[in-house]
Amino acid sequence: MKYDSSMVTGVILAGGRATRMGGNDKGLIELAGRPMIEYVVDSMKNQVSDLYINANRNEAAYQRCGYPVFNDSRDDFAGPLAGIATAMGRATTELLLVAPCDGPWLPQDLGERLYREMSLAGADVCMAHDAAACSRFMASSAAIWPPASSIFSTPVTARSSSGSISRDQP
Repeated sequence: MKYDSSMVTGVILAGGRATRMGGNDKGLIELAGRPMIEYVVDSMKNQVSDLYINANRNEAAYQRCGYPVFNDSRDDFAGPLAGIATAMGRATTELLLVAPCDGPWLPQDLGERLYREMSLAGADVCMAHDAAACSRFMASSAAIWPPASSIFSTPVTARSSSGSISRDQP
């Protein structure tokens, strides 16, 4: 099946505390005179049917991008998976394309690339990653998911010491 933007909802993740950035909201940090999120919006808007921004602070600043803004369903800054899980509940399409707010050079065909690789592998999810850093970091915040992904089939309630979230065991 060919990639069709009408079957994809997009969400830009901007919901973190940005502790590694001294608390400065990453998506609002300027690069060449523009907030980084504007570059991401420019990349994503033509790849999806609907575009949302997930932000847990500075909502008014993100609303100026012209797209709906929503908070995580959790209020403890549980990490990117909390934003993805909340976005899955909003998506009305077959797929959810997720991107980080601090990725100003995302490819204009990110969704198509991820979808192609997901289809070729027969996978349920496809995530972009840095192969050199793969053993220590997987960039789940640049991915394509079916909104009914089984990873969220049980409630997300626990927070690990690393700051990531985990599922309740059935």
